[in-house]
Amino acid sequence: MFAAGCVAWRRGWYTSLPARAGRIGLIAAAVSTATVLPASLMTTGMVSTALIALWETAFAISMIIGLTVLFRERFNTQGPRGRFLAQHAFTVYIVHPLVLVGLGYALRPLEAIAIVKFAIMLVLALPLCWGLAYLVRSLPGAKRVL
Repeated sequence: MFAAGCVAWRRGWYTSLPARAGRIGLIAAAVSTATVLPASLMTTGMVSTALIALWETAFAISMIIGLTVLFRERFNTQGPRGRFLAQHAFTVYIVHPLVLVGLGYALRPLEAIAIVKFAIMLVLALPLCWGLAYLVRSLPGAKRVL
């Protein structure tokens, strides 16, 4: 699929998809979900497996086409917050293991179920990762590399 995506990018398939194809894709995803998925739940055995495989394929392809056009047409702008996130994304990718391991070690004595620890890590790690990325990119010469 990665290779197909590379070919599609080089040949301009994403920009040449008409808006009508996006609408048809989203409608096809909804129709396949409303028809094929319930039918697969009402059957058993090989028929159910085949219907689920059919639905997964139809839904995935339809959503890829529909969402590609939707985001190209409606959400193709970037504000200051999005620009900040985009500029620092690679640095976050590099520094996030340090933050997550440090927070995980710091939360080790906390007696809580996994989902609670996950929520705490999420609330703490997101601003710490982006803040650390900002500080790292503020170092002289770092923006050329990161």
